[in-house]
Amino acid sequence: MDDACRKSHHEYYNLNFDDSSIIPLPMIINKKPLSDNYEKNKIVSVGRITAFKPYPFGVVKAIKKLNDTTGLKLTYHIIGEGHEYDKLKKLVANLKMQKNVIFYGTIPYSEINNIIKDAYCFIGMGTTVGEAAGIGLPSLVAIIDEENDSYDLLGRLPNNILGEPGEDLRTIPYEESLYNLCNLTPEAYQRERELSLKKAAYYAVENVAELFIKAFKKGADDTLKFSTLDLLLFEATRIQLKFFLKKGYRHK
Repeated sequence: MDDACRKSHHEYYNLNFDDSSIIPLPMIINKKPLSDNYEKNKIVSVGRITAFKPYPFGVVKAIKKLNDTTGLKLTYHIIGEGHEYDKLKKLVANLKMQKNVIFYGTIPYSEINNIIKDAYCFIGMGTTVGEAAGIGLPSLVAIIDEENDSYDLLGRLPNNILGEPGEDLRTIPYEESLYNLCNLTPEAYQRERELSLKKAAYYAVENVAELFIKAFKKGADDTLKFSTLDLLLFEATRIQLKFFLKKGYRHK
């Protein structure tokens, strides 16, 4: 997926992947905002609450501090559950933030956009951060195993930065990122929306499929061979995948 991912695979498998193609994570990208209206205080995340995705804990604490010290009235809307779900709810209760943090639990994939479309900012990693950017949401890229910092907004980052640890990039505390984002002028915020849409288009499944095919064709000149039938089967699988994702069968 990116150089950091290639490095981690090299370290784990003890194999040389220097000549391997880097192909973006394919996503179904909307390519336009779902709403021109947004709630400036509304922050959203979608994903499983697990030990290797601790960012909701850091975001909750950052929002608590910002609300207490800056006059902001941020709310955090969390879609998803997981092994750390109860622990996160306990943190929210201990901080007396029940009115500021809204838990939706697990909901149908088809209903997610109805909740997040009027948000001001998205926080997440992997496909969720790209898909959120694809509906015009400025999206902070959370980092695997990192609670308090992110890599910055997806639209400002190099290609293929979706949360893998170990990137050669500055990390930014959520408190700082959210404060700066909430103090943008309307014009500056609109530019961030446009950058988000532009970056998200890079991950669109139809664009990534072309890179897959180029990589397979390159294999014809290398040790690994792909027949025309192999390429046709891949294309059929890509079309089928896109169909089921559009129909709302994701994760089934």
